[in-house]
Amino acid sequence: MDHKVDNKTHQELFRYLAEMEEERRNQLEKRQQKIWIKINMPANLADTLNLLTKHDLDTIRKNLNLKNMSALRKEDLIKQLVKILPTKFVEVLKLLDKERYELIAKMVKKGGLLSATHLSLSKIEFFMGYGLAFPGVCGGRKLLFMPKELIEAFNKINSMKLKPIIQLNTEWIKLTYGLLYYYGVMSTWAAKNKINKCTNKEIDFLEYINVLSLANDYYRRVKLSYGGFYDERVIDPQAVIEEQKSRPDIDYYPFTKSQLLKASEPGYIDKTPAMNNLMVFLATHYDIEAHEIEELMFFYHQLINLDAPPSEILQNLEQRFEFPSFEIVQKITSLVIDLCNNTRRWILKGHTPNEILLQEKLKMKPVSSPDNTPQHKKADIINFKTGKKLGRNDPCPCGSGKKFKKCCGINQ
Repeated sequence: MDHKVDNKTHQELFRYLAEMEEERRNQLEKRQQKIWIKINMPANLADTLNLLTKHDLDTIRKNLNLKNMSALRKEDLIKQLVKILPTKFVEVLKLLDKERYELIAKMVKKGGLLSATHLSLSKIEFFMGYGLAFPGVCGGRKLLFMPKELIEAFNKINSMKLKPIIQLNTEWIKLTYGLLYYYGVMSTWAAKNKINKCTNKEIDFLEYINVLSLANDYYRRVKLSYGGFYDERVIDPQAVIEEQKSRPDIDYYPFTKSQLLKASEPGYIDKTPAMNNLMVFLATHYDIEAHEIEELMFFYHQLINLDAPPSEILQNLEQRFEFPSFEIVQKITSLVIDLCNNTRRWILKGHTPNEILLQEKLKMKPVSSPDNTPQHKKADIINFKTGKKLGRNDPCPCGSGKKFKKCCGINQ
């Protein structure tokens, strides 16, 4: 199935995404106004829960998978939660990573209070949604606070036994995010098996899913669909899955553990030599800050993985910069073609088009394959201007007048 879309469709898609982002911001503002409640410290659990809405209490109940409580009135539900939360608090701690555990430890060290100015709303709602800590206003300051019963529960924990679990959870989360940075989508079992190989340990599947589920509620970087994970940047996961399945002979690119951990960092950009060449060209020929170039590369990496044609990158560059000569046009065209053909693709399971082309050349034999031999789809070398597959005898898109095979494609 062909999932390619034209420039107009891409523009409509990005306009739709912008409208969604605006709606999300409006909803966040409304939510911000509701969650900040005035508190008095020290706070106990019953008084804290009484300040929450019934909807907030039901969220805690559902997240903790508490049975036979859905019909309870607010006051009765609070009574049950006061009894259960200290025990559940300890259970949830065992599913956290380093960042969340250290925030809670820091809060306890400061008497149950922590400034919330550096935390996003989604992160604050995670702590509240699992009954770990709650947002409040005290002395005009927005805080995350813990009732005294939860502080006591934390202080009873053997931190020496808990920390190795926290470290393992952290590694699972980071490796999964790194895998999805390069592959876009993965089944939960495939991701789990990859992590087995990276860590040389057999991990428990249900524990892994629980750890990743809570991480997603906090970081919002990965989504669960079609029986698997997909990166937040993937707009149509099913399309990526179908494209991957259409190339059954292509296995997942064997990234190292170190590569995956690097790719797990927020805002990471896989700076290939091709990307570095384009970055150097822009920095040399135009008055542009380094961070602006980084933002452009992040955006172009996203466009390429969304299967946008190379011409869309050129159009974007033309809107931002002047091309004073034909030589500049030729050079930047060549650089963008190189970028597109050397960027790791979700649909190619982390390979670049040029890597796939090289693999195909190595597999070629003098005799033709039998008709019933399964073949995978070729990774196209792309015509920059049209977005279509480029033949070796076609005119080179750089404008030289030579055939592609004797110009920019000489090494293909």
